Amino acid sequence: MTRRFLLGAFASVALLTMAGAVTTAARAQTSYSFRDLGTLGGTYSNAQSVNTSGQVVGYAFRPGGTTFGRDEHAFYWASGVMTDLGTLGGTWAQAFAINNAGDVVGRSQIAAPGNTTRAFLWNNTSRVLTDLNTYLSVADAANWVLRSAAGINDNRQVTGEGEVSIDGVVYAHAYLLDLNTGFLTDLGTLPGSADSYGFGLNNLASPQVVGKSGVPFLYDSAAFALLDLSPLWEARGINNAGQIVGAVNPSGSGPAHPAYRAPDGTITDLGTFTSNSYAGGRAYGINNAFPAFVVGKADTVVKNTLLPRAFRWRVGSAAKDNLNTLASNRGTFTLRSANAVSDNGSIVGTANNTKNEPSNYDRAFLLTPQ
Repeated sequence: MTRRFLLGAFASVALLTMAGAVTTAARAQTSYSFRDLGTLGGTYSNAQSVNTSGQVVGYAFRPGGTTFGRDEHAFYWASGVMTDLGTLGGTWAQAFAINNAGDVVGRSQIAAPGNTTRAFLWNNTSRVLTDLNTYLSVADAANWVLRSAAGINDNRQVTGEGEVSIDGVVYAHAYLLDLNTGFLTDLGTLPGSADSYGFGLNNLASPQVVGKSGVPFLYDSAAFALLDLSPLWEARGINNAGQIVGAVNPSGSGPAHPAYRAPDGTITDLGTFTSNSYAGGRAYGINNAFPAFVVGKADTVVKNTLLPRAFRWRVGSAAKDNLNTLASNRGTFTLRSANAVSDNGSIVGTANNTKNEPSNYDRAFLLTPQ
C-alpha cells in the first residue's frame, strides 16, 4: 500500500493519503540487461553498491563457505571479473560501498580473538586493502577504533560506526571521516540513546548522513545538527536533494514497509506486492537522477509463502515496478532484492536460481538499462 505522512523535525504524524496495495508497474518503463556476477567459488554472493562506470562491490562465499559472517570475502567486480579483496588478517570481509572514483569501503575481521572488525578502504589503483584507522590523527586514534565503513561519497568522505572512549566509557558512535584531511567528526547520539551508526551519505561538500541512534537520524554537517527522522523506522540512503529512503512501520508492531522521505518531511509508504498483513520490505538506495529512482525489496506471495522481490520506484510515481518484469534475459533467476542504483540507472542486488529460494544460494546481479 502507499501512504504519505507529513511531519516536522520532532512533530506528530499527520496521515495524508492512503491507497490499496501497490501491485502494478510504474508507467515510466525501462528494460534492463541482467547479468549474474558469479561468486568467489562458493554458493552465495551479494552486490551492495555500483558506480556510474558499472563497477560493483559486495561480498561472496569462498569454496565450501556456508556461514554468514565467517566464510565471505569482499569483492570488486568490473568488466566480467570478480576480484577477491582479501581481509585485514581475519577470515572474512564485506564491501558495502563504492564511489565513482573506484574507492571501496567496508569492514573486515582482523587477526585477533573473537569477531573483532576494522573499517577498510580499497581502490582499483593501489589495489591494497587499508585499515581506515591509519587515516586518523594521533589524538583521534587514542580514543577511536573505526569498526565499519558503510558509505563513501565522491569527495572521499566516509561514514560508518566506531568505538569511541568518552570519560573512560566505550560507546558505539557514527562518524564522518574526510580521507583528504584525516578530519574525523563524531556524529553523536540522539536523546535517549547511547549509541549511533552511520549508514549512508550524499555528495554535498558538507554532506548529509543518515543512520540510526535508537531511531533514524539525519546529520547535517553544514549545520552540525543531528535530527530525529521519526516516524521513519529506518534510514538507509540519501541523495544530493536530501531525499531519504529506508522503512516505515505503518502498524507500529507488524513488519516494516519500504519508505521514501521527501525533503519537506513527507513520508511515502511504498507498500508491498501483496495485501498480506505479514508482508514487509525495505528501500535501500536512491540515486541523483531527476526524478530519482529508489530501489529495494518488497514481499509477495508465492505458493502460500512470503518471498521478497526486487523493486524500482521513480519518485512521484503512483506505483513501483517489480524488477523481474523488466529484465527479460534473466532466465530462471528471480530478483529478490535491489540494494543500490547508480546515477545513470544501473541496479545491483541479489537474485536466486533455486526452487525454494534459500538465501545462502543468492547470487549478485547487475541490471544495465537498455
